[in-house]
Amino acid sequence: MGVSLFQWRAQIGLFEARRSRPFFNKSSAFKCVRNFFKNTDYLLVLFLLLFDFFSFDKVLQHILAYTIFSLKSYFINIKIGFSSSLLMIEYWYLVFYWFLLILSHDIELNPGPSNSSWGNFSFCSWNLNGISVNEFCKITLLEAYNCEHKYDIICLSETFLDSSYSSEDPALTINGYKLMRCDHPNNIKRGGVAIYYKETLPIRFCNIAFLDECLVFELCIENRICFFVLLYRSPSQSSHEFDTFCSNLEKTLNHIVSFSPYLVFLVGDFNARSDSLGTKDINNIEGTQIEALTSSFGLHQLISEPTHILPNSLSCIDLVFINQPNLVLNCGVHPSLYQRCHHEIVYAIIDLKVDFPPPYERIVWDYSKAKKELINQCISQFDWDRAFLGKTIEQQVIFFNNTLINIFENFVPNKTIICDDKDPPWFNGIIKKNAVEK
Repeated sequence: MGVSLFQWRAQIGLFEARRSRPFFNKSSAFKCVRNFFKNTDYLLVLFLLLFDFFSFDKVLQHILAYTIFSLKSYFINIKIGFSSSLLMIEYWYLVFYWFLLILSHDIELNPGPSNSSWGNFSFCSWNLNGISVNEFCKITLLEAYNCEHKYDIICLSETFLDSSYSSEDPALTINGYKLMRCDHPNNIKRGGVAIYYKETLPIRFCNIAFLDECLVFELCIENRICFFVLLYRSPSQSSHEFDTFCSNLEKTLNHIVSFSPYLVFLVGDFNARSDSLGTKDINNIEGTQIEALTSSFGLHQLISEPTHILPNSLSCIDLVFINQPNLVLNCGVHPSLYQRCHHEIVYAIIDLKVDFPPPYERIVWDYSKAKKELINQCISQFDWDRAFLGKTIEQQVIFFNNTLINIFENFVPNKTIICDDKDPPWFNGIIKKNAVEK
């Protein structure tokens, strides 16, 4: 996913090389520029179509049109000298680079256009029990593993880092990725979480986590807000500490839900066991409470295989929660990359190209204008016993529902509307009517 920075810089370099070819004489330079701007009408149409494709502001289209027509008029209708023509050529390239910068949404020297066409979003999570073990050999293992899978985000738990390790340390570097950490609050080599994310990924870290050893960041994918939460919970928490953990996790999720996000990811090592969260595991209080808490927010747990493997036990404690499991293309468990690490790698691949369902009809009832007395009278006077006689329980339920709907259709004002999930919540019938009339 994203634009390769090296490829784009190579293209920019090729463009500069072609641009730097000298003109041989005055007449050839002026003739070249004059012939170029004679075909500006076609170039303008091409640029405007491109701007429409990127849904750009109309103001930029007008600026571009004015610039090109001004240059065309200058070269076609006015006789200029050699030095002036070169000056105008330089001006044209400045305009070109200016628009390239606007398209790129960045201030890098040669960032290239942003990649607005998303395919699949993928991530993995691994409790590696210390990232600096054996001279950071696990980083090398991660790089080799990621060469095949090319995850957008790599989540790590129990990094065992403190302030003595710099995030800019070459030993912690993965090419093409940036690092974000949240170490143990007491600055000791225990616990801690970190993520590696692609440099091209539009990420904004949010200071809304009420938890220690937790990272929360916002993703803007296809103009949709997505929140990603990575956390680690120590298995040595007391009952009071666990209650505090659940309370802070609930506050964090409530804060995220207030933004009405399209997708919510909750990932990490929870050290909580429940048969409803994964495999046939031993239930404990932590697993039961976390399952109830995540279910109250509509989050579904994806991993159904053991993630913590010991000689005498198998448990699923490295979990992945999502609020839209219908978008998941694939998820599962990969073997640990380090022999002495008993935690497996969990991963998920999300489809971001799922189209909206087609428009559908829905009946809307205005209960504020319902004739309650007539409804009660019809229900009380109906001979239900005779109507149910000789029917099975399924037939009775169907008959009961149809009868009630028939009564309500007669005494409750209703209408059929067409719903389209592409419309935002504020785009109501009045706005639609005004838009059509306009």
